[in-house]
Amino acid sequence: AECVQWLRNPDVADMLRDAIDTRARDQSWHPLHWVIMPSHLHILYTGGRIGMKELMRGFKHWTGTQGNSILERAGERFWQDEWFDHWSRSADETDRIAHYIRQNPVRAGLVRSVEEWPYASWSTQQ
Repeated sequence: AECVQWLRNPDVADMLRDAIDTRARDQSWHPLHWVIMPSHLHILYTGGRIGMKELMRGFKHWTGTQGNSILERAGERFWQDEWFDHWSRSADETDRIAHYIRQNPVRAGLVRSVEEWPYASWSTQQ
């Protein structure tokens, strides 16, 4: 199966960044680290004012509709139905997940150092 890379589009990536920030401002979640990859998104967050299932359903619906609008693919599937969650139960586990998220663009061969990747919580290229 072909790996769909809609998130490679800068307008889609910017929309996702704004959606993450908007939900942080309204206390839906408290993002610690996130990275937008060409075909997927990683986000490490602590809970906010709504539960994960409701949060993810709303986030995927809104960003999927917006992403399809940007890409001129209205009515098409944007995200996979499922998501993969990992619970952190310790500071060491949180550090391990954060490191994994930060290294994702490097492991994928997109950049040589994490600082070069523009679509991430640590990026200064916003």
